[in-house]
Amino acid sequence: ALLPLLEFHVLVVAFWFGSIMPLALIARREPAAIAHRVVAQFSSVAALLVPAMAVAGLGLAFILTDGRYSLAEPYSASLTAKVALLLLALILAALNRWRFGPALQAGSSQAVRSFSLSLALEYVLLVTIVVVTATLTNLFSP
Repeated sequence: ALLPLLEFHVLVVAFWFGSIMPLALIARREPAAIAHRVVAQFSSVAALLVPAMAVAGLGLAFILTDGRYSLAEPYSASLTAKVALLLLALILAALNRWRFGPALQAGSSQAVRSFSLSLALEYVLLVTIVVVTATLTNLFSP
């Protein structure tokens, strides 16, 4: 069960992470109607995959910790930091889906700036999550 969960988790992370730059470029370079449509289509797919990725991550954590969780353990503390960062990234993703993405349809430069800034923050959060994950798995993995 560990390998399929890990593969799915990593593939969705790659999908999410790898989509940020193209979405930002589309928002800046394409006409408003096209940018809006692409962002809406991406959001529809991501709305299914990202929660499933989070569930897979929780499953991985449960398997790796044998269901034991304690903030006194470095692995659990790092895992908690990762989940907190993920929640922030999910909030930004929700803002992109429900507010900043739809605002692209108007074609205003402010809408593009807001969407781009949100994506940049999301990118920073995802990079930070990758760093925490690397630390988690290399230094504290059970």
